Amino acid sequence: REAEAALRAACKAHIDYILRGQQGGGVDRHFFGLRMLSPDGSQPDLFKHRLFADSGSTGCFVLSSSNNSYIARPFGGLFGAVMPNGYGICYIPRADEITLCVESKHSCPETNSRRFSEMIEECLRDIATIAGVPDLSGTSKL
Repeated sequence: REAEAALRAACKAHIDYILRGQQGGGVDRHFFGLRMLSPDGSQPDLFKHRLFADSGSTGCFVLSSSNNSYIARPFGGLFGAVMPNGYGICYIPRADEITLCVESKHSCPETNSRRFSEMIEECLRDIATIAGVPDLSGTSKL
């Protein structure tokens, strides 16, 4: 089962990335620290490079997400798009469901929160199929 092996490898890589970040190994944290340590507000040339800006490291993230499961509300937390042409996604994994709040700007013709949510649902159903989870048809609350 090639798809299952690929999914397991991707999950392991993601968990390893999270653990490295929690131990101070996330490069975004280091860049943020460098930016905050600039005594006169000047920025090293690295921060001005086009590739650095394109990576989202300037705060220009087209996809911005957060797990707000620590917030005790009926719908969890909310998370907004950072860029006018982007998406903000709050995701809350629970034992028997995943709650998603997807936000984008109506003023941007390139974004569509409903369509994006449908694509996320399709991907999650594909993952469930690969993982051998029983049929989930009809359980979406989009």
